[in-house]
Amino acid sequence: ALSLTGEAVKYMATKATENIRRYHKELLPVAFAGVHDPVKEVKEAWETFWTECTPGNSNGLSLYLEEIISLCVAMSGSPSYLFRKMSLDTLQDVVKEQKTNPRLKPYIQRISEIVLTTLTNTNHWAHKEAVFSLASALAVSCKDQLAEGFPLRMLEAVYDAISAPGRGGKTYRLAAMVCAGKCSEAFSSLDTFSLARKSISPIISG
Repeated sequence: ALSLTGEAVKYMATKATENIRRYHKELLPVAFAGVHDPVKEVKEAWETFWTECTPGNSNGLSLYLEEIISLCVAMSGSPSYLFRKMSLDTLQDVVKEQKTNPRLKPYIQRISEIVLTTLTNTNHWAHKEAVFSLASALAVSCKDQLAEGFPLRMLEAVYDAISAPGRGGKTYRLAAMVCAGKCSEAFSSLDTFSLARKSISPIISG
């Protein structure tokens, strides 16, 4: 269904540009999320639509920033694991691409909440490790805009993911370790050594 939708929108973007322009505000946020679909055909269809209908990637993101983030917030709570992963991947690109855009700042709190909620939820789901890429992007690109106390809470949650027995398997833990390294470097004022020691000790002794 997603593939058919993407192909239909791709056709409209290239053949019926004037008619579809009135629906840009509704369709373009979906298109940017669709760019992060793991199915190649779906991704390419939405990519064409996004490219044809925006004045460049960065400008398009800036124009539809609120709508894209609102869509991602909704997708992050979806029962679909695919939609959850797509929301995390989409937000990661938004953070990296719009880090110098002052319009992003009001949404940092909402993105931070998604990261922390996902990290602290002990239920594991397929490709949940995408949260670590978003957490790293926040730490590296937006560390000066994060709420007081959030860096420590996020880093604690990342280290918990490393040490928690049976949560997520090797791929999940490895992604957590990479994220911990990037976050520790970004949050150099925190006592990351103590956090790391607390996290690794159970693994060594176990």
